[in-house]
Amino acid sequence: MTILPIDNARPFITINGLPVQWQSGGAALASLSSCLVRLNQHGVMLKPESWRVRQPGAPWLPQACLPSAQGLCASPDGSVAFPSDQTPEVAQGRCWVCGDANTLREIANTSRYDASACDVLDAGGDYVLAGDVLYSTSESALPVWAYWTVCALAVFLVRCLSKYVLASLTRESGKPVEYPDPLLSILACGVATVLVAMQGDFMYVTEEDLIFYWFTVLYICAYGTLFLGARLAALVRNSTGRDPPFYNLLAGVMQLAAVRLYCGAETPYNPPLVFIVATRVFVKSRRGCDALRAVTLLLDSLMLGLGCTWGFSPQPQYLVALFAAAFAASDVLVV
Repeated sequence: MTILPIDNARPFITINGLPVQWQSGGAALASLSSCLVRLNQHGVMLKPESWRVRQPGAPWLPQACLPSAQGLCASPDGSVAFPSDQTPEVAQGRCWVCGDANTLREIANTSRYDASACDVLDAGGDYVLAGDVLYSTSESALPVWAYWTVCALAVFLVRCLSKYVLASLTRESGKPVEYPDPLLSILACGVATVLVAMQGDFMYVTEEDLIFYWFTVLYICAYGTLFLGARLAALVRNSTGRDPPFYNLLAGVMQLAAVRLYCGAETPYNPPLVFIVATRVFVKSRRGCDALRAVTLLLDSLMLGLGCTWGFSPQPQYLVALFAAAFAASDVLVV
């Protein structure tokens, strides 16, 4: 799994100041040894050859696209997707697609349309080359209003998580302990989950990404149910005990938002989220075991397994340091 951020340059797909040469060198080797190549505003994404590609339906638009010596691939009408060095050519009737005059493309009186960097950076296009078919859509990104709402909710959830950590650190010191408002936090988790999941799962183009997405939804629902169940039980007993912590629910919602943002299991945010869940596993394991804790540990272990196998982009050996740091953090948090 690889995510290569692209530069804010036009008309070619540029990484670290150099246009990508799809037809030769490392780019050709990487694309040929991957099950698919995906390009969107987050970068160039390559999936392992062993992963299974879904059959994208609507709103994805498929077109035949064969290997080309000029770019990523070429369609039967002569269009070249993401040329490597020749100026992209676009039909006069479709020159408006990018909505920007400074796209450095050549407008011609033909039916040809060469997808270029502006289609990704300016028009919000999402392109997937799987085999000899190029799929494209402009609907895989979250609507602007939903994106900024989710960003604001994510900031709030991170603040809630930090309050929980600070409360755990100061609980034994005798100082006043401030916990986040539980009902407001649960409401924020619910709203963020609905916004992230409201468009369905069409944007996940491999079976592995789809499984990771739906397991994360299940993870959130499970922890949300546990919290609400504890609240209901407290009301039935007419008790005023402290609500159970919901670190894992917060981590699950942030994981789902990251997966949706990048339209796949692999995101740059996975290492810190794996750290959070791993810390909770160590804390729970050192507090004894009962039926409920065993079930949540199983959920956490499955989340860690998927995150480390499908969502962790650094070299696997870094997981040793990450889990060692999580164990050290559990020393501080366990009581």
